[in-house]
Parts: sequence; C-alpha cells; structure tokens
Amino acid sequence: MKLIETLRAGPPPPKVALLPDALFFTRALSIASGATTADAAAQVELALEAISPFPLAQLYYGWFWTPGTERAFVFASYRRRFTSEQAATWQGAELVLPSFAAVLGAVVEPATTLILASPDGLTAVHWDAGPVPAQVLCRPLAPEATGDDRARVRDELIRSL
Repeated sequence: MKLIETLRAGPPPPKVALLPDALFFTRALSIASGATTADAAAQVELALEAISPFPLAQLYYGWFWTPGTERAFVFASYRRRFTSEQAATWQGAELVLPSFAAVLGAVVEPATTLILASPDGLTAVHWDAGPVPAQVLCRPLAPEATGDDRARVRDELIRSL
C-alpha cells in the first residue's frame, strides 16, 4: 500500500485554528518525576489556577508534555480577549492553538532557538535540553515593518533568551 493510501485510510486530521502567538501567555512548568499523563494534566491545571488571575473556565489553554520529562510547556489566553466575531471564524475547529504550537514536538538539538515569522510579529521558541521548550517569546510588528525592523526585533528576541 502506498503512503498516501495509508494516510487516507485513517481518520481525518482534526481541524485546527492557529491564532497569533502574542495573544497567549506561556510558561514552562515543572512536572514531578515519574508522572503519568493524568498526573501531568492535574499538575498543569493546578499551576494555571495559581498563576492566572482568571479561573480555568475563562481561559483557552493547553500544554505540551512528553512522558518521562520533568517539564511541561503551557499556553493560555483569556477568553474575553476574543470577540464573538473572531470566535465565529474558528467554528468547527477541534483545537484552538497559538501558531508556535506547530513546532511543538519537533526534534531539535540542545540549545536550539527557532524564529517564526508571521505578518504580525516574530516568535522565538527556545529549547535548552529535551523535547519540551524552555521558553517562547513573541514580539509584535506593524504590518509596514521593514526588513531592518524585523532584523532588529529578531536580534532583541535572541538576546532576551
């Protein structure tokens, strides 16, 4: 069987809405050694309740964690930050994520930083060691930003990490 036929034989991929990174706050959180998936989920939710000024029910949130690692990377945004018109454009989406989530799970060398460019800004995703990022920083840019502006912001992001 050809690869494309194998892919077509499975369930369709989920519909995902990728939103601007700057709309989310991010944190790397410690996870207890030997945690199960359920343990990690509980630890993440408790940590979010502690660091967020809003209850979980008022957040869009998610996390990336690999079993066996002692860090999860969390992202969240206050639901009221989005208008009903914006939310209507995600209708039918099974997941709503920041754009940088597209690189979560990437196989990278230790001390790697990826710079992601979008029309509205630059995002730096940094891994110190292991499969879970240590930090994500976003810097918005005006649509009329020049190449020099983008280079300056890119350099600032790298220095900040």
